[in-house]
Amino acid sequence: PSGKIVLVSISDTGVTMQSLGASNWTAIPEFNSNLTLNAWATVPNYTNTFLNGTNTTTFNRLDPICGPNVFLRVRNQSQ
Repeated sequence: PSGKIVLVSISDTGVTMQSLGASNWTAIPEFNSNLTLNAWATVPNYTNTFLNGTNTTTFNRLDPICGPNVFLRVRNQSQ
């Protein structure tokens, strides 16, 4: 399924991503710190909530895992 990321907010401790889409899919955040390797990993300990057509995904900052350079994407999976 397709979705559209409409917000990425980064605080001192965490990341919030909001995406729009249908209620029959799950947004799974993934990260990579070296795009030449094409090795995406699922963000640990993320949460998703769906309300009024907006999926909100939150998780802790990834600096301790991969340093200051990180790329994010959301993989959509049908429920």
